[in-house]
Amino acid sequence: MSETVADLQKRRRAIYERWRLLRTELKAAETDLKAIDRVLAMVDPAFSASRDAPRATTASRDRLFDHGKLAPAALGALHDLGRPATSTEVAEAMLKAKGLPNDDARLPGLTNRVSAVLGEAATRGHVIRAGLRDNGRTVLWEAARAP
Repeated sequence: MSETVADLQKRRRAIYERWRLLRTELKAAETDLKAIDRVLAMVDPAFSASRDAPRATTASRDRLFDHGKLAPAALGALHDLGRPATSTEVAEAMLKAKGLPNDDARLPGLTNRVSAVLGEAATRGHVIRAGLRDNGRTVLWEAARAP
């Protein structure tokens, strides 16, 4: 079994190195494109690179919450649950409030964003880390009580 683990770790390291290389290449290509676009704009004022411009990797059309709406929705969902909850449980409650199923494909991304929002809310005193689950791998969040 340890051979299998070692093989998987070796494979993971190889994939990670490839991923780092691709990110570096992508950044370099984007920098090159922007430089060429600046030169073209100086030479030909009618030039527009908007059609071929690199796009952000996040798909804004799949965004469930408009800018500034995620934190209030997460805090509201945590409050509505009325008990300590994980980021996943809060995200599922948010999906339910929007009439979406718990197995929506956007749940993992939403869970990550909810975790970040709740962590920030904890630093501001709006929520507390009420405990841990899954051998300390999962934080339980709870709405802070009013003083």
